[in-house]
Amino acid sequence: MSAVMSSSAAQARRHIVFTATLAALAGLMFGLDVGVISGAQQFIQRDFAIDDRAIEHIVSSMMLGAALGAALAAWLSGHFGRKRSLIFSA
Repeated sequence: MSAVMSSSAAQARRHIVFTATLAALAGLMFGLDVGVISGAQQFIQRDFAIDDRAIEHIVSSMMLGAALGAALAAWLSGHFGRKRSLIFSA
């Protein structure tokens, strides 16, 4: 019985490590996205003469667009297949 418990504990540990790794990678991707928009932020503010509140909405909309794009990509991939959805997006 202990072999079954040991196997179950090892599987749970692998699942925890996998989940933690994905969470860390998601944090890195968020940092990358924020880094991309921060380079353009001052130029957007200057060229369009907008205040800090409006730039907050622009940055937030970029994150929302990324989330919606990921959901759309998942649906396209499931519906048409990965290869066709990549060809379509290119």
